[in-house]
Amino acid sequence: MVNPNFKTINAKRAIADPHSVYHYYRKLLALRKQTPALIYGDFADIDPSHAQVFTYTRTLGEARYLVVLHFGSEPLSYTLPKGIQTGQWIFGNSAPAGEQSTTLSLHPYEARIYTL
Repeated sequence: MVNPNFKTINAKRAIADPHSVYHYYRKLLALRKQTPALIYGDFADIDPSHAQVFTYTRTLGEARYLVVLHFGSEPLSYTLPKGIQTGQWIFGNSAPAGEQSTTLSLHPYEARIYTL
Protein backbone atom coordinates (compact mmCIF):
# COMPACT_ATOMS: atom_id res chain seq x y z
CA MET A 1 0.00 0.00 0.00
CA VAL A 2 1.22 3.50 -0.81
CA ASN A 3 2.00 5.76 2.14
CA PRO A 4 -0.77 8.37 2.60
CA ASN A 5 1.74 11.25 2.45
CA PHE A 6 2.96 10.34 -1.07
CA LYS A 7 1.66 13.64 -2.47
CA THR A 8 3.99 15.70 -0.26
CA ILE A 9 6.93 13.33 0.28
CA ASN A 10 8.09 11.89 -3.02
CA ALA A 11 11.00 11.78 -5.46
CA LYS A 12 9.62 14.48 -7.74
CA ARG A 13 9.52 17.01 -4.89
CA ALA A 14 12.95 15.96 -3.62
CA ILE A 15 14.48 16.49 -7.06
CA ALA A 16 12.81 19.91 -7.34
CA ASP A 17 14.04 21.04 -3.89
CA PRO A 18 17.75 22.04 -3.96
CA HIS A 19 17.91 21.58 -0.15
CA SER A 20 16.50 18.04 -0.10
CA VAL A 21 18.25 14.92 1.13
CA TYR A 22 18.44 13.83 -2.51
CA HIS A 23 20.64 16.82 -3.44
CA TYR A 24 22.65 16.54 -0.22
CA TYR A 25 23.71 13.00 -1.15
CA ARG A 26 24.36 13.98 -4.78
CA LYS A 27 26.79 16.65 -3.54
CA LEU A 28 28.38 14.25 -1.06
CA LEU A 29 28.89 11.60 -3.75
CA ALA A 30 30.38 14.21 -6.12
CA LEU A 31 32.80 15.34 -3.39
CA ARG A 32 33.85 11.75 -2.77
CA LYS A 33 34.34 11.12 -6.48
CA GLN A 34 36.58 14.18 -6.93
CA THR A 35 38.56 13.64 -3.69
CA PRO A 36 40.76 10.52 -3.91
CA ALA A 37 41.73 10.75 -0.21
CA LEU A 38 38.10 10.15 0.78
CA ILE A 39 38.11 6.93 -1.26
CA TYR A 40 41.67 5.58 -1.03
CA GLY A 41 43.16 7.50 1.89
CA ASP A 42 44.44 5.86 5.04
CA PHE A 43 41.74 5.74 7.70
CA ALA A 44 42.41 6.64 11.36
CA ASP A 45 39.67 6.56 14.00
CA ILE A 46 40.80 9.37 16.30
CA ASP A 47 38.24 9.02 19.10
CA PRO A 48 37.02 5.40 19.20
CA SER A 49 35.65 5.55 22.74
CA HIS A 50 33.24 8.48 22.26
CA ALA A 51 29.63 7.28 22.52
CA GLN A 52 28.00 9.93 20.29
CA VAL A 53 30.66 11.20 17.89
CA PHE A 54 32.49 9.19 15.22
CA THR A 55 35.59 11.18 14.25
CA TYR A 56 38.18 10.01 11.78
CA THR A 57 40.79 11.20 9.32
CA ARG A 58 41.52 10.17 5.75
CA THR A 59 45.03 10.83 4.43
CA LEU A 60 46.48 10.34 0.96
CA GLY A 61 49.82 11.99 0.27
CA GLU A 62 49.52 15.65 1.28
CA ALA A 63 45.70 15.55 1.30
CA ARG A 64 44.26 15.20 4.82
CA TYR A 65 40.60 15.33 5.81
CA LEU A 66 38.74 15.24 9.09
CA VAL A 67 35.24 13.74 9.23
CA VAL A 68 33.04 14.42 12.28
CA LEU A 69 29.70 12.60 12.61
CA HIS A 70 27.46 13.37 15.58
CA PHE A 71 24.84 10.67 16.25
CA GLY A 72 23.28 12.28 19.33
CA SER A 73 19.81 13.80 19.50
CA GLU A 74 20.95 16.82 21.56
CA PRO A 75 23.44 19.62 20.73
CA LEU A 76 26.97 18.82 21.87
CA SER A 77 30.18 20.73 22.54
CA TYR A 78 32.87 18.35 21.31
CA THR A 79 36.62 18.81 21.80
CA LEU A 80 38.75 17.16 19.15
CA PRO A 81 41.28 14.71 20.61
CA LYS A 82 45.05 14.57 20.12
CA GLY A 83 45.42 18.33 19.63
CA ILE A 84 43.72 18.19 16.24
CA GLN A 85 42.36 21.47 14.91
CA THR A 86 39.88 21.83 12.08
CA GLY A 87 40.98 23.29 8.78
CA GLN A 88 38.67 24.64 6.12
CA TRP A 89 35.06 23.42 6.25
CA ILE A 90 34.41 21.43 3.08
CA PHE A 91 30.97 19.86 3.46
CA GLY A 92 28.22 19.13 5.95
CA ASN A 93 24.54 19.19 6.64
CA SER A 94 24.81 22.60 8.32
CA ALA A 95 27.51 25.23 7.98
CA PRO A 96 29.51 25.65 11.19
CA ALA A 97 30.05 28.99 12.87
CA GLY A 98 33.58 30.28 13.31
CA GLU A 99 36.97 29.43 11.92
CA GLN A 100 39.57 26.82 12.77
CA SER A 101 38.93 25.29 16.15
CA THR A 102 39.63 22.40 18.49
CA THR A 103 36.13 22.55 20.00
CA LEU A 104 33.02 22.12 17.87
CA SER A 105 29.43 23.03 18.67
CA LEU A 106 27.58 20.18 16.99
CA HIS A 107 23.89 20.09 16.15
CA PRO A 108 21.96 16.83 16.60
CA TYR A 109 22.80 14.33 13.84
CA GLU A 110 25.30 16.71 12.24
CA ALA A 111 27.99 15.66 9.78
CA ARG A 112 31.03 17.74 8.80
CA ILE A 113 34.11 17.32 6.60
CA TYR A 114 37.15 19.56 7.03
CA THR A 115 40.61 19.78 5.55
CA LEU A 116 43.47 19.32 8.01
